[in-house]
Amino acid sequence: RTSTTGYAPLIMGMWWVTTMRMMDITGTTSAASNPWRTLLDGLVPRFEGDSARVRTRWLLEAGRTYASAIHADDKPTAQALYLGAWSLARAHDEDRLAVDAAHMLAIIAPTPEAQDAWHASALALAEGSPDPAARRWRASLLNNIGMAHHEAGRHAQALAAFQAALAARLADGANAQTVQIARWMVAWELRFNGAHEQALAMLRELDAEHSAQGSADGFVFEEIGENLLALGRGAQAQPWFARAWQLLQDDPEVAGDAARRERLRGLAQAPASERKP
Repeated sequence: RTSTTGYAPLIMGMWWVTTMRMMDITGTTSAASNPWRTLLDGLVPRFEGDSARVRTRWLLEAGRTYASAIHADDKPTAQALYLGAWSLARAHDEDRLAVDAAHMLAIIAPTPEAQDAWHASALALAEGSPDPAARRWRASLLNNIGMAHHEAGRHAQALAAFQAALAARLADGANAQTVQIARWMVAWELRFNGAHEQALAMLRELDAEHSAQGSADGFVFEEIGENLLALGRGAQAQPWFARAWQLLQDDPEVAGDAARRERLRGLAQAPASERKP
């Protein structure tokens, strides 16, 4: 049996790093003064001879301090740590952690081909694993695969991946908000496939659900506007863009993309002929 000396303090230490890292979503922590890396380095003496699960967790969290989805201080070091986590987890049948490692390797992959390969490895392991926690990775992986296809201009493949991600969310019993986001992703990709009426039907269902809940989603409004505009129905689109602008003008995702924000602001304005003096 592997040692568990210092196990509880180590797990608590890594939990603290994970929690604080997730709070630092801006990615503003510099490489030279990364407090999470310092804390993880201080945990090293505690887990010598400890379980593979503990050591794999450490490798994953250490890797994320070097490169993740929100920053890339040092991809080569991160890759070495993630590869270590992958190998260790696979050797000890820690499928959930192996899937996590493969998904991180896909995120920082140096080429589209390498990204596709790691996505395929992660998904195959998640789908074939007897571990429910590993299988619950399917939806997130399929969403990431959809994004990779989308960014490469492979829109039919992206749509298939997002549809599969939605099916996985439903099979996993995900909460309503998570399922709504997955449905929005499908509707979003339908637009890039030219299926505007189908996208609008999904988006109007989402809007009706939000209204029934007493809420509103600016991203739904924006997409309704985009599909109406693509269909040549600009006059109908403008009020939806206006509603989207009200909710999204200060949203970090939109505010961080100057071109998108300026475009939305312009589309939200009524044509000059329709403005009141």
